[in-house]
Amino acid sequence: MRNGEVYDSTDYSIAAIGVSGSNIQNSLASIGDILLICRENCIIVKVQDTGRFPESHIDLSQAGFEQLGRLPEGRIPIIWWNLSSILAVSH
Repeated sequence: MRNGEVYDSTDYSIAAIGVSGSNIQNSLASIGDILLICRENCIIVKVQDTGRFPESHIDLSQAGFEQLGRLPEGRIPIIWWNLSSILAVSH
């Protein structure tokens, strides 16, 4: 992963954020940011990688995805907040 750690599909707290074009940065979240991701329930994840998909999309580990849906569903609608940004503004 971009953060130097080894990917573990059983770790529900791993997430990747999309980057586009030649950018390796995302304007919505960065490596190390903490995100709250909700569907019918919520999980907290840490951005540890990036991927070549839209910036508003999040790629979860298999375990993380299974907290929100079933794998055969594929892409699912979620709502997410960057808790790191919220905490930074409140200080």
